[in-house]
Amino acid sequence: MNSRVSTPATASHRHHTPKPEVSSEAALKQALRREVRKRKDAEKHLEIATQFDDLTGLANRNLALRRLEQATEKARLEGGKAALLYLDLVDFKAINNAFGYECGDCILRDIGQRLQSISGASDTVARITGDEFVFLQLDIQGHDSVYSLLAAIQEVLHRPFQTKQTELLLNFCLGFSIFPDWANNWQELSRQARVALSNAKGSRENKIHAYDPAQDKSTDQFGIIQETKKALRHDEFRLHYQPIVDLKSAQVVAYESLLRWQKPDRMIPPGAFLPVIEHTEIMTEIGDFVLSTACEQMNNWLMNLNTQHAFKLSVNISANQLASENFPYEGQSLFEAYRLATQRFIFEVTETAVIENIDHAKEVLTEFANLGVEIWLDDFGTGYSSLLALRELPISVVKIDKTFVTGIDQPDFNPEFLRALINLSHDLGKRVLAEGVETRAQRDILIGYGCDLAQGFYFGHPLPPSEAVPLS
Repeated sequence: MNSRVSTPATASHRHHTPKPEVSSEAALKQALRREVRKRKDAEKHLEIATQFDDLTGLANRNLALRRLEQATEKARLEGGKAALLYLDLVDFKAINNAFGYECGDCILRDIGQRLQSISGASDTVARITGDEFVFLQLDIQGHDSVYSLLAAIQEVLHRPFQTKQTELLLNFCLGFSIFPDWANNWQELSRQARVALSNAKGSRENKIHAYDPAQDKSTDQFGIIQETKKALRHDEFRLHYQPIVDLKSAQVVAYESLLRWQKPDRMIPPGAFLPVIEHTEIMTEIGDFVLSTACEQMNNWLMNLNTQHAFKLSVNISANQLASENFPYEGQSLFEAYRLATQRFIFEVTETAVIENIDHAKEVLTEFANLGVEIWLDDFGTGYSSLLALRELPISVVKIDKTFVTGIDQPDFNPEFLRALINLSHDLGKRVLAEGVETRAQRDILIGYGCDLAQGFYFGHPLPPSEAVPLS
């Protein structure tokens, strides 16, 4: 016999706990509290967005300038000092181009963390734009405090940066000034630190510059660009030629074409104008002038010199030329116009110029290499040093910058890095040229290291063509 469980016939028999009624006044208060919380959250987010960099979490430009103003006022009232440092990465654009923006962002975050790790409680580290950082050091006791900070920055930023693709070693430029020693207010302190940074960028050897009134040429840069345009029209540029020697045979095998600016009353050194114009449109015109003049000079030498020696002529190719779509056609047209064998020429390119667009550089340089032009990599080790250029491009010679050769004949010189560069280049099938050789002792040491070629004042200064006769 089946049994059935009785259930209430209707829902009216269920028991309910009555909900307390919320008065319209209480509901209004709750809504107001929620709105206040939302507004406070929004204001907090807005404050963060307007004061902090969303990528690194560091102070942004707005907050950095406000703290700079406060710091100089505090130092003025208390008789203290403050230092402002501007820091810019060398060739960071090339990293983004070669490895992507995600890799670049990771490096920027890492840099921010490294700088924060050496900052004091009252200091400010900020990212103000792109790859440019600011370090505001407060409560310093004297200049020694600043130089200690500079040493710490060098130590943390010279460590390798690990990315998904590879390990990178980065270089940076830094300029700084000190309040009130060199600047009277925060605006002047900021301007001076920027001028020092600009001078550091223009230096091939010293990448950390203190503000120096004698080098404050910020107002002159526009004038320099205008003057170089006039110089090109008035035929004031010249080429001088410096010998390149084979260390085994001691024979001159090539000459490098070096740009000189001869004004009516004086010679302008390259360092006074090339760093200012190297990324401007005028550099393309000057590069074209250099190649055209070098071709004309080679033609004159071959016609007038009584020699069959197959010396070569080296020409520096700027980043602007390399990026130009017309460069391959223009270069080949010059060789044809002067009836010159392409095997007589060497194109020197820097790491910076090729890494900015490695695929385009590979296409252009391979085209010239297939015609017989040698491709040399200049200033290796001074900028964004990547094996990518050596692996991807048709490079036959690596030029090691003179900064790695200077002092090689001194007792305290550490040769390990220079030897490593030479051995690495040889392992990759490249010959090695050492720049800046000034003594016989330096030459002999380089021969012992297995260096193939050399260039420097020991072998000859850059001279005008009438004096730099290749062979007699």
